[in-house]
Amino acid sequence: MNRLIAFGCSNTFGHGLEDCVTEDMQPGPTASKLAWPQLVADKLGLECHNQALPGASNKMIMNLVMNFPFAPKDTVVIMWTHSDRYHIFS
Repeated sequence: MNRLIAFGCSNTFGHGLEDCVTEDMQPGPTASKLAWPQLVADKLGLECHNQALPGASNKMIMNLVMNFPFAPKDTVVIMWTHSDRYHIFS
């Protein structure tokens, strides 16, 4: 099946949506099924792989993109975040 692969921060992850928030308002363990990547995938008849991470910087998003095992027919959407976020890899 063709896939929609989405990368981004908490907006793409769906943090705060009713199926993706804990009682103490922390992100849920998995991306929301109500977030835009899943809704777009459903409209296009694609399998959704939401790789977004709440709080992700552009550097982290790019690292996730560069290390993802893409298939030839994947549709990829990247939602960049604020430029002032940073990430230090160790």
